[in-house]
Parts: sequence; structure tokens; C-alpha cells
Amino acid sequence: MIRPIIKPIGPIMPVRPVPLPCIKVDVFSAIIAPLLLLAVFVLAVWLMLKMNEDKFKGVNKLASLMSAAGIGLIFLVLFGSTLAAVKGMILCMILMYASISDIWRREVPDYVWAMIAILAFVGFDASNLPAMIVGALVVFVPQLAVSVMRPSRAIGGADIKISTALAFLLGAEKGLCAMIIGLTAAVITMLIVRKVKKTGKGEAFPLVPFLAAGAMAVFMI
Repeated sequence: MIRPIIKPIGPIMPVRPVPLPCIKVDVFSAIIAPLLLLAVFVLAVWLMLKMNEDKFKGVNKLASLMSAAGIGLIFLVLFGSTLAAVKGMILCMILMYASISDIWRREVPDYVWAMIAILAFVGFDASNLPAMIVGALVVFVPQLAVSVMRPSRAIGGADIKISTALAFLLGAEKGLCAMIIGLTAAVITMLIVRKVKKTGKGEAFPLVPFLAAGAMAVFMI
């Protein structure tokens, strides 16, 4: 049986697949992921302020949220959507709580320094442990010596614990630098405030906000 030969009417053109619209991975990682991370951070700060309304009466929530958003944005610009940025945001929220507590209540709960010490093990590198321990000792020992020999000139126990925990998290060099920045800013501000308000030297002065500012500045370096 002879089969008929079927010839095509015209040349067969190759069919090109039409790509479907989709979100590129690099667009998500560059824009959407940082925005989501920043939104979660600001929401966490808002919840922290909301849950402590009784303790922090009179705190300007909008200013606190704007400050947190600005700091979070700086972390994202410097580190991107990485573990370092997340660690910085968590540290910022802890220090914000401690600073507000020190300003409004003149006391900081003991669990704050413990949370900072635990946070030090996020993204932990065992090779950095000696520097972390040295940093904590360099900050803790002089303050302990001053509190024993000159109690009238010693800073508060919460300030010592928080500065030591920050030095453990940041390491020897950065921890000492953060403390120097914080203490210098505190002394200058204290002198200006006392000069303007004409207050005595015996008035209590919150130190944690300045330690927090020094730690945030050093963390970003």
C-alpha cells in the first residue's frame, strides 16, 4: 500500500513560549522583604509601648515609633535583610524599653541586661567569645571598683549590669567605645541641664538612654 505524501502548505514557524508575569526574586529581596521586616519591627515596638501604658504614662508614642522606624531603616540600609539587621532591631527595642523605664521610673528591670546577654549569642561566632568576655570584664571591673571604694560617685547597679551586657555583646573594643560615648554624652548633657535648671548635684540622672545611644552608634559601625 502506497501512502500519500502530505506536503505542508507553508513553512512551519517556530513557536516561542510567552513568559508569564511573575515577581522577580531580586525585587522581593531588595524591596518587599526589607519593608516587611521594618513593618514587623515598628509593630513590635508599638506592642511594647501598648503593653506598658500603665508604666510609661505620658510617653509620646508617635515620636517613639518614628525614632524606631528611623533606626530600623538605618539598619536595613547598612546590613540589608540579614541577621545582623534583625539583631540590631531587637537590641534597639530592648534598649528603648530600658531607656524609657529609666527616664520615667528611674529603675530598669533586671531581666533587661539578661536579654541583652542572651541576644549576644544570636549569630554567635565562637572565635569572638574571648573578646566578648574581655569586653565585659573591662567595663565591669572598673565600675565595681568605683562602687566599692567611692560609693558616692558610683553609678547605679542597673547601669553597671546593662553596660557590662552591652560590652559582652559588642566585644572589647566596641563595648568600651560605646561606654565612653555614652558617659561623655551623659556628662555633657547633665552639665547643660543643671546649668539651665539650676539643680543640685544630688539629683538623679538617667544614664541608660546615653548608654543605649552609644551602643546603637557603635553597633552601626
